[in-house]
Amino acid sequence: GGFMMPRGVAPAILAQLEQHILAAFQQEAFRTYCRTAGLDVQPLASADFRVFVDQESARYAQLVREFGFVS
Repeated sequence: GGFMMPRGVAPAILAQLEQHILAAFQQEAFRTYCRTAGLDVQPLASADFRVFVDQESARYAQLVREFGFVS
């Protein structure tokens, strides 16, 4: 999972959100809350998250094709 925004959000807004989200992960109280809620969080910068999403999308697309999960 991660934080996603619709296309067209201004780059300045995205940068500000990223800054605040990554800052939250620096707070022990937030990390504790995440662990307590059963969340395995690994904060990534937006560029790194994009790479992760693209890789996972390709991986699952391959599985869908391989196992015929399309009609």
